Amino acid sequence: MTASSSCIVGGEDEDSNCALPQVGQTIEHRKHKFKILRQIWSGPFSSVFVVVDDVRNKKYAMKVERESDARRSVLKLDVFVLREFQNKKTPGFPRFITAGRTNHLKYVVLQLVGPDINKLRRCLPGKKFCLSTALRLSQQTLKRIETLHDAGWISRDIKGSNFTVGLRATSQWDLGKIQEQFICWILDLLDGSGIEEDASMRHVIQQLY
Repeated sequence: MTASSSCIVGGEDEDSNCALPQVGQTIEHRKHKFKILRQIWSGPFSSVFVVVDDVRNKKYAMKVERESDARRSVLKLDVFVLREFQNKKTPGFPRFITAGRTNHLKYVVLQLVGPDINKLRRCLPGKKFCLSTALRLSQQTLKRIETLHDAGWISRDIKGSNFTVGLRATSQWDLGKIQEQFICWILDLLDGSGIEEDASMRHVIQQLY
């Protein structure tokens, strides 16, 4: 392991080279030790990683912003909204785990979700969902947007790539749950009878993550 990959972010050894975490690094937070496994998204102002809590042996998603990008920061708003919905036990929002900051970065740790529905659609034969799945996606998306609006919030970035498939507790894909990444909704598509899905859908989901 190289020196950079063994850096402990948040500890005494933190330096400017650790402004954003690298694979193999550990971020210590109170009773947690989050080890960076891989990056799953990168934008102009933030990045998202899959992490594992070495203390609890559980995987989560971690969204990270540099402290130097404070004027463009939306992480504080993310945390506020997620905590609000979690306190109300509102269905359809990712579970908030914790949040913190170091000298060089701010981060929030959330329930881990899966690939977005645009990615799933592109992997299917014909690059489209069956009619039943598409209708249920539309119906449940509108319900979650309504929940967000009723709470006084408006999203300016509603699109397929911002909705992702949730994970079962057993780490198997659940086609009945869709969740927008990081601000988000889990859309419950199952009504007891299940959903009509393309024959290759579950195989595609299992291979994507």
